[in-house]
Amino acid sequence: MPYFLVQASYGSDIKSLIKNPVDRAKLARENLEKIGVKVHAYFYYLGGDYDTLAIIEVKDNASLYAFHLASKASGWVKMSKKVPLLSPEEGLRAMQEAGKMLDGFMKIVPSDAKQSP
Repeated sequence: MPYFLVQASYGSDIKSLIKNPVDRAKLARENLEKIGVKVHAYFYYLGGDYDTLAIIEVKDNASLYAFHLASKASGWVKMSKKVPLLSPEEGLRAMQEAGKMLDGFMKIVPSDAKQSP
C-alpha cells in the first residue's frame, strides 16, 4: 500500500483551536481509520506554510482523495500537500526503470540542453 507525507495548514478555525484546544492527531487518526488509512506518524510543527505533518499509508488513491475532500470541505484544513513516499526498494526499482528510458529521452533533447549526470 502506498505511503504519503501529508503537510497541512489549519483552516479558519484556528482561533477556536486556541481557545478550546483539541487533539487533532487523535481526531485525524480516528477519521482516517474509518476509510482504511493508517497513520504512522503525526506531528505539529512551527514555521513555513504548514502546521502539521503526517505519514500515512493508504489502500488506494480514492482513499487519499476522500481524505482530501473531507478535510477541505469541513474547513479543518485550508491547504495541504501530499507527497508520495517510496521505500528504498521502490526507489531503486524506479531508478532502474528510468535507466531503461534514459537513452530514448536523450535522443529527443537538443544536445545543447543536455545536462551531465
